[in-house]
Amino acid sequence: YYYEKENVIDYDILDYLSFNEYKKNDKYYVDVKIDIRVIYLSNNKFVSKYMEDTFTMYKNELGILELKNGINYIKCRNCGNSIDVTNGECSFCHTTIKYLQEWILEKKD
Repeated sequence: YYYEKENVIDYDILDYLSFNEYKKNDKYYVDVKIDIRVIYLSNNKFVSKYMEDTFTMYKNELGILELKNGINYIKCRNCGNSIDVTNGECSFCHTTIKYLQEWILEKKD
């Protein structure tokens, strides 16, 4: 979500402030309110901005989603190497990765 914004370099979730779960239209939802630090590149300088944000996610009941190349990195459960889940295995130790996106971020307006 944050990487889609202009000039965002990185972000860190600092704390979870609240968690609300509910069911709507036969889907299981959670609203998560967080403290976050977003790092921007502005006038050739790194600038940090601290803020609160709320995300709504719903449980994936469809199984494995088709992922696109890009930012789909997780840690290998065997060796700890960063791996792209679209490859299906760790390029370092060749452990098979069966990635399931359990929660899907609902688009914000």
